[in-house]
Amino acid sequence: MAEDLRSQLLKAGLVTEEQVRKAESKKRKAKRQEPRKGARSFTEPEEQRRQRELEEARQRDRDEQRRKHQAREQARLAKAEAERKVREAAESARRIIERSGLAPDAEGAVRYNFVETGVVRTLSISEQQRKQLSRGELGIARPHARLQQYVLVDRAAAQELRQVCPEKLVLLHESGADADDEFGGLMW
Repeated sequence: MAEDLRSQLLKAGLVTEEQVRKAESKKRKAKRQEPRKGARSFTEPEEQRRQRELEEARQRDRDEQRRKHQAREQARLAKAEAERKVREAAESARRIIERSGLAPDAEGAVRYNFVETGVVRTLSISEQQRKQLSRGELGIARPHARLQQYVLVDRAAAQELRQVCPEKLVLLHESGADADDEFGGLMW
């Protein structure tokens, strides 16, 4: 039927012999280039390998991003947990100091000198409070980190404070120290 159409077009003068040969040549070349059924292309495994490598690289990138995100999230949670513990310790220390803190005697007869972070501080207290401090029955606490304000606390509260928030406890002598030890209180 294709022959009939070609010959009819030639007889009618619509196409030339040259055009017919070119059309047949194009048809043969196109048929050769299209893959046969069941035949494999030589480039197909190469493309599959490239595609697989590309997918593996993408998966590695996703895994790396996921690991980085998880590490950031864990660091954020750890930081939040540490901050929460610090706040709880500070709150607990504040409650301990409020519960058992004694105000030093502002018009005390004795000036008690003690060292805090390398600096000598002075506190006016009574003679009885000085003896209790030197025996270790009382300790000195600092309720506010920014204020130079000191409170006397009993031994049990000072030990509890040492466990909860040690930076709030400024001074606590060992119990059993000699009450007449003038150097226990740095008397000058």
